[in-house]
Amino acid sequence: MGILRLVRLAFDPMPRMIAVCSAVVGVLVCAFAAFVGVNGVPSPAPTGQPVVTLSPTLGGPAPEQLGTVHVNIRTASGPVADAPVSLESRFAADAAPQKLNATTDASGAATFANININPGSPWVAVAHYDGRDFTSSLLRSGRTITLHVAKVTFDPKRLHIDAQSIAIVGNTDGIEAVQAMTIVNRSDRAFAGGLSLPLLDGATAVDPRTGLDRNALTLDPNNQMVSSTPVLSGSHEFTYTYVAPMGRNGSPFRLSIFYSTARVDVLIGGKLDLQPQGALKPNGKVTLAGRTYRRYTAKNVHAGQHLSGRIAVPKPSHAPEIALLIAAIVLALGIVLLPLFRRRRPEEEPVAEAPREKQPEWT
Repeated sequence: MGILRLVRLAFDPMPRMIAVCSAVVGVLVCAFAAFVGVNGVPSPAPTGQPVVTLSPTLGGPAPEQLGTVHVNIRTASGPVADAPVSLESRFAADAAPQKLNATTDASGAATFANININPGSPWVAVAHYDGRDFTSSLLRSGRTITLHVAKVTFDPKRLHIDAQSIAIVGNTDGIEAVQAMTIVNRSDRAFAGGLSLPLLDGATAVDPRTGLDRNALTLDPNNQMVSSTPVLSGSHEFTYTYVAPMGRNGSPFRLSIFYSTARVDVLIGGKLDLQPQGALKPNGKVTLAGRTYRRYTAKNVHAGQHLSGRIAVPKPSHAPEIALLIAAIVLALGIVLLPLFRRRRPEEEPVAEAPREKQPEWT
């Protein structure tokens, strides 16, 4: 309204000083709105620190569905007779965990009948051999499974990682990480020294996936994950996910390498970027499940080393918004000040016309 009054398009009864004040307030409001648009509204600070946890999220009770589970226990040389074996419930939301015990017969088999087993009430089979528990994957229906067991070793040099990758996406509110690795046990014995699995600093909401039993996972004093399930001879896949915090100015990246590793790929997606250090080198881009990642690779990494760098969110350029803000301020000031300059110019006096000489009348 103030601007319309100053340019004499409307509100003529409004005093000029009030119009100037109204125009200035309008300019300040527009400037503040542009500032908020450029910088955003600050989010409230978190009320607490994330806590590392391996606890699952439980759903409601599932309807009862009875089934039979047949378990065969074998070593590389044949069936194992008189071996203790148990069936243990997992994620029982409506009751305490259950454990059913049995012993294998001469053919290395044991049967568990009339078990309430379904996708909502899974079980695992556990064979006890050479002082260690060998656990099956989750059983969500009645079926026949074979559990392989072996004599154990505690030498971590028996393990080698063919390939390891970590895919990271997120923003300043936090990151999500998916880690996968292929671990090879080159011994004919099962490694039972505790399989160490790396986590980024501040990792929380850990969700074990392929090859891992949640009940066999613990955290060491450095908040790195350890699986107590023995690793049998041969090649095995392991996958797990988690989230980690990240500040407005980025977050340090530090990945521990516990076993000799042929190749490590760090995949950074979305608006995030990685400033690598040491052995990590840029290695182009890769597309997975429709998402494009920047890839950084390290090869032939020794046990005990760390891959490091810094995860950052590139700061966007605010040049267009700033230019628009400046243009709006200049235009508003021009509208306010131009009428003031016009008003100070002296008005020109009209030029009087010279009297015309009276013409003679002809008769």
